[in-house]
Amino acid sequence: MKNTILVSLLFIYVVIAQAQSTNPSQRKEKIEAMRNAYITSQMNLTPEEAQKFWPVYNEYHTELDNLERPLKAIGKTIDQMSETEAKQFIYKELELENQRYAINKKFADKFLLIISAKKLIKLKQAEREFKKIMIEQLKTK
Repeated sequence: MKNTILVSLLFIYVVIAQAQSTNPSQRKEKIEAMRNAYITSQMNLTPEEAQKFWPVYNEYHTELDNLERPLKAIGKTIDQMSETEAKQFIYKELELENQRYAINKKFADKFLLIISAKKLIKLKQAEREFKKIMIEQLKTK
C-alpha cells in the first residue's frame, strides 16, 4: 500500500514539473490525467469498474464545474462589491450548496451501481489527498 502511494506521489511530482512548462489547456489535461491515475490507484479499480466508473466521474465533474461558473463569472473581489451585490453573492452561494448536495446525492447513487460503498469512500479520500498534494506542489513552486 505504501509503495503504491509513493509511486503515485512520484508520478504526480514528475507530471507537475512537466505541466509547468506547457500552456494552460495542456497543463489542465496533465493534471486531470494525474488525478485520474492517482484516484484509480487509491481505489484499486478493476478494469471493468474503471471502464464504467470514469464516464460517470467525468459527467459528475462536468456538472460541478458548470455549477461553479456563475460565481466565477462575477469577477469582482469582495472589496469591489456593493453591499447589495455581496448579499446576492451570499444567497447565490447558499443556493449552489443545495445544488451541490443534490448533484453529490445523484452521483452517489450512480457510483454505487458501479463500485462498492467502500470504494466510494476511498474516492472522496483520494480526491482530498490529491488536492492536498497539488496545493503543496503549488506552495513549493
